[in-house]
Amino acid sequence: MPTLRLLHICAIGACAFASLPVSAEALRCGNNLVSPGDTKMTVIQKCGEPARKDYLCKRQRSYARLADGVETEPVLVTVCDQVEEWTYDAGPGTFLTVLRFEQNELKSVLYGDRSN
Repeated sequence: MPTLRLLHICAIGACAFASLPVSAEALRCGNNLVSPGDTKMTVIQKCGEPARKDYLCKRQRSYARLADGVETEPVLVTVCDQVEEWTYDAGPGTFLTVLRFEQNELKSVLYGDRSN
């Protein structure tokens, strides 16, 4: 009976793991390959424009400062590093691919759900 329970737990874990985006080392665009370390310009030259671009704030730090003027209550200030995520869609049945850029450099390649 304990073996059956362990098998059941492993099956649930495998299903949960399978639904997560998969990290990859590179993205193939035709005969070209882009990988972490490439610049945005290199990626556009090799893969073309993405289907979608998202701009995110990667929180670097937050701190409180006094507000200007008469106010004496602290104001929360957040300093962000700009992060861009580009999504490529190669067509129905293929995996959506998300490229994450920080400071103009490709940092990661993630494969998500299948395209419709």
